Amino acid sequence: MYEVAFLLGTTLDYVENEMSHKELSGWFNYFERRPPGWQSDQRTAMLVNALGAKKRPEELFPSLRSMKQAEQKHKEKHSGFALQFMDRFGHKFPELKVSK
Repeated sequence: MYEVAFLLGTTLDYVENEMSHKELSGWFNYFERRPPGWQSDQRTAMLVNALGAKKRPEELFPSLRSMKQAEQKHKEKHSGFALQFMDRFGHKFPELKVSK
C-alpha cells in the first residue's frame, strides 16, 4: 500500500482510510495495465535497439510485456462487440461493407 500511496502522491492514511474500495481497485487495475516505470523501459528499449539489438520492447521488459498483453485482451474483447454490432445493424450501413 505504501507504493500505491507514493505513486499517487498521497499519504498511506488517505489511501487506507478515505479512498473508496472502488477507487483503490481502479488504481490497482490501472497500474496492472500501465506498470510504474514503463516509460523508462520503453525509452531504454528504443536505445538498446538503436545500438543494434534486434528484440521487441516486450521481449526486453516485463512491464512492456504486460502492457502488450493487456492491449491484446482489450482488442479481443472489443472486436467481438464490433462484429455483433455489424451483424445486427450492418444492413443500415451498406457503405461500410464489413466482412468477417
